[in-house]
Amino acid sequence: MINLVLSRSQQKGNACVMGDTEQKHTGLITDAIYDILRADKRLNIYNIPELSMGNDTANLKELVRLSNEFIKANGGTGYHLSIHTDGGYNGSGASGFYYSDAGSKFGRPIYDEVCALTPWTDMSFKQRTGLYELNSTTAIAFLLEVSFHDRPEQAKWIHDNIQLIAKTIVKGLYKGLGLEPSSMDNELEKLKTEITRLQNIIANARKALEV
Repeated sequence: MINLVLSRSQQKGNACVMGDTEQKHTGLITDAIYDILRADKRLNIYNIPELSMGNDTANLKELVRLSNEFIKANGGTGYHLSIHTDGGYNGSGASGFYYSDAGSKFGRPIYDEVCALTPWTDMSFKQRTGLYELNSTTAIAFLLEVSFHDRPEQAKWIHDNIQLIAKTIVKGLYKGLGLEPSSMDNELEKLKTEITRLQNIIANARKALEV
């Protein structure tokens, strides 16, 4: 059995233009990922809950402590997937950060799948040795920035596609873990097809209104 920690951003002070926080909407994503994966008997999953330790730095230290405690109690090895959204500078799409070569191998398929999903040019996939959540976790760690929460169009896209983002991350996660995926692949393709169909209906309706 593979130990897996799902870590939402605990930045409750990081505001999103949609009216919530990075902590809130990344929690929706990690909860959706957990709901998809929890029936898979090959995985032992810990979904770190929303924390409130007083400030974002205290939350960060606590989530790392909880992750390490879980891994230690379950054999000492595993994976730590951190889900964030970006902000604070002019950018678009996803970013992926790893600490070790093992983190790169684990995270690259996740990043690639999300990049294929985002409607924008994506940022980068690179090593970051100075990030506390990557360099202080016992587990092999990867941090994903889904897209930007301080840019209205991207923030709305995140909020409108929580389930699709979660399913896409799961698709990459299975690849990163070297496991055969569950039947969710077919569900993901059906969801993508339905979204495309609805987008076409909306586009055609707008054209009809312009005539």
